[in-house]
Amino acid sequence: ACLNEYRFSCRSVEYNYVTLQCHLSDSDRRTTGQYVQFVDAQGVDYFENLCLKGNQACKGNRVYQIPRIGVADDKVAQYASLHYYIDKELQVKTESACRLACEIENEFLCRSFLFKGPPIGTSYNCQLFHLDHKTLPDGPSTYLNAERPLIDDGQRVGTYYENYCEKSSQANEQLPVVFETTDDNNISNLTRTDINCDKTGTCYDVSVNCKDTRIAVQVRTNKPF
Repeated sequence: ACLNEYRFSCRSVEYNYVTLQCHLSDSDRRTTGQYVQFVDAQGVDYFENLCLKGNQACKGNRVYQIPRIGVADDKVAQYASLHYYIDKELQVKTESACRLACEIENEFLCRSFLFKGPPIGTSYNCQLFHLDHKTLPDGPSTYLNAERPLIDDGQRVGTYYENYCEKSSQANEQLPVVFETTDDNNISNLTRTDINCDKTGTCYDVSVNCKDTRIAVQVRTNKPF
């Protein structure tokens, strides 16, 4: 449903295995503009859409910064160089050229890049990744718990950058609409006026609940909807 949504950019999904409700959202942890702390909820899973295009990653402007997550910059950069899957690597002359390559990448959603300094010979000095620290299960702790290599091969560590979403104006944001349907046999032509029933005998009871991140439309019917 999220991948096929066309009315808005679906960036995340919450699925409740108990109520079988699926909530689509145009927000994820990067677009909120603030720190997000997950809380375990039994029977509920949260998913983020990694199939977005670069121009869909943020509601507003997408910028690249050195992550400030309480871990030394060189430790984060070294971990990315050793353990991140490299989606693409190339040789560029400057850091801004590496940044631009990540910004305009259209084969995958480039969330971070590592620039290893001015080019030397024919070796690649710009690595592009679909990963960032938010996609790692343990978050910033991943970098702290990683062991440094036993042998220093003299390779340049480089500078690591991640994409951040600048907070957009609330006035320009459109909340996604989520439909929640339930069957209620108590609703019938005998208990509802004709204006709420169609010619097939299906009756509807509709309520709208406006929330911070979505507009929930609840539809109760006397027949499967």
